[in-house]
Amino acid sequence: MHRFILLLAVAAILPGIAFAQNDNPGSREQEFRDRFMQRTLEGHQRLSLDPDIRAKARELNRRRSEALRKGQDSDNYPVSDGIFAESEIHAAINPTDPDNIVVSAIRQVVVQGSIGDLTCPIYSTTDAGWTWTESAFRSEPTVADAILFGGGDPVLAFDADGRAYFSWLNAFVDQSFNHLYSELCWVYSDDGGWTWTQPASTVFAEASMLLGHPDARLVDKQWMAVDRSSSPHRGTLYAAFVRFASRGMIICVTRKEAGKDAFENEVWVSPDSLGTVQYASIDVDEQGGVHVTYFGTTDGSRSALWHVRSTDGGKTFGTPSMVSNLIFPGLSDDDKSGGIRGITERRLYPCPQMCVDRSRPGSVYMAWTASGVTEGKEDGTDIYFARSTDYGATWSRPMLVNDDPRGVLVDQFYPSIAVNDDGVIAVTWYDRREDVEWNNDARYFFAVSRNGGESFSANRPIATMPMDMFKAGDKNDMFGIGEYTQVLMTNDRIIPFWTDGRRNNGDLLIYSADIDLTTLDVRSVTPFSADFRLLEVFPQPADAQLRLRFSLERSMEVRLVLTDLLGRTVRELPRRAFAAGEHEAALSAAGLPAGSYQLMLVTPEGQAARMIRIF
Repeated sequence: MHRFILLLAVAAILPGIAFAQNDNPGSREQEFRDRFMQRTLEGHQRLSLDPDIRAKARELNRRRSEALRKGQDSDNYPVSDGIFAESEIHAAINPTDPDNIVVSAIRQVVVQGSIGDLTCPIYSTTDAGWTWTESAFRSEPTVADAILFGGGDPVLAFDADGRAYFSWLNAFVDQSFNHLYSELCWVYSDDGGWTWTQPASTVFAEASMLLGHPDARLVDKQWMAVDRSSSPHRGTLYAAFVRFASRGMIICVTRKEAGKDAFENEVWVSPDSLGTVQYASIDVDEQGGVHVTYFGTTDGSRSALWHVRSTDGGKTFGTPSMVSNLIFPGLSDDDKSGGIRGITERRLYPCPQMCVDRSRPGSVYMAWTASGVTEGKEDGTDIYFARSTDYGATWSRPMLVNDDPRGVLVDQFYPSIAVNDDGVIAVTWYDRREDVEWNNDARYFFAVSRNGGESFSANRPIATMPMDMFKAGDKNDMFGIGEYTQVLMTNDRIIPFWTDGRRNNGDLLIYSADIDLTTLDVRSVTPFSADFRLLEVFPQPADAQLRLRFSLERSMEVRLVLTDLLGRTVRELPRRAFAAGEHEAALSAAGLPAGSYQLMLVTPEGQAARMIRIF
């Protein structure tokens, strides 16, 4: 009851913010911008303001963090255990050690049916994902006794020397409930993501607004990149974000030079002609050129994606070029579908992501969600891709990445894109092609391009089972899967990270997969939880018999599958139920030709695999 009343009180302010700044009621662009501002504020409004609930949630998190600081690794403190929903995932891989990966997500703590706290936990692995540890660092506001209103937006990046950077958003009110503050913060780690240093200048962008005042100010949705080139700007950390200001919405870029502990003054990179802008993405090319892309609209109806580049280390930027027009539910008048089923209006998001191909000088790639380019379609949203071969000056005609039949109402949405040092591109996304009847259940899919984005491979599912999107927000106030996921690449692996709700009870876990880049075989699909673990396969090399040790945190059905390198099953132990605990099983290898094989432990939660040799 108390939470309901307080949230109503805050929500009642929002229309005043949105429409008080409309100087020209007849302007479609101004109305669109006002509606966009209101959706942004409502999107950050995720936390209960009930002090009792917040106190209990903070105590729960304090005890968990204290256990982590003391090095405790007991069953009471598993990594990403599903007790609290975790979504909106970002990840980065260490260029000096590809076995070192750092991942973060938004964790929302529910106490007594209300959301009582929000943090962005940071997980790291130094063994290519076999084991994960959670850092004790907490992404809290810099102001003491602040009442968190929302935030999140975890983003990670590595520099060429292996230093990791992490940034996030805090949105909070003061004790008087008069002002709303927003701040974008950064920290760094020199030990692979386990401990983090928070500099004195940890805030690199901030804004404050008097609630109910017509002058709405906010910073939101940052993205980061580091210059790994041999240019004079090597080691410079860049952040792109949107600023809501008195003049409208502006895409900004700020920079921190290598060896310095503070960011410089921001540069505004979007023109005044684009009244509404958002969803910036940033990357750096092999010459040290800084690329920024973003969504922008001119009249509240026509929307497009834009690109701009800097050749002087982010101090100035050139004239924007248009990547593509796009039609998107809730952002375009021409949209026919009206939304994406199971995703609330405030979470509808074209998810534009951009990456630079440093193996092909001049090549820049972009993927996004849309329901059309210049005209709306009636077969749901799709994953679009465009490329530039001249550093973003001109762009190819958008093409579809998803290859499901046209004319069928199913949605594909929330892509992520990456390119490795060999120029191979991977795109991942949520896909509903397997639920033609209801357009509800989704699985995570992927496709690759080996020719610079001229074409993509046949689409393949990554997730071993679908999730009910209508149940994905039951534990995090309908925030659901969040607004982005992340795919990483090495020269021989694709490593996607996504939010998975396959339990269909509101639990949202971080899932990861290991995909062989040569064969495109999905070798493992595992949650960060400790529900199951493949501990050991012995002897190695094997002769007549393989033995396997594995552990289960709860009772479940398990089967063992041995495949050759072409993915063909050569031996299988039928599915059977095991109780919680550690187990050992045997699988015959008698009569198999000498060579390499893959042994998979398959569970309802996912699968884990090990490469083995038979002689």
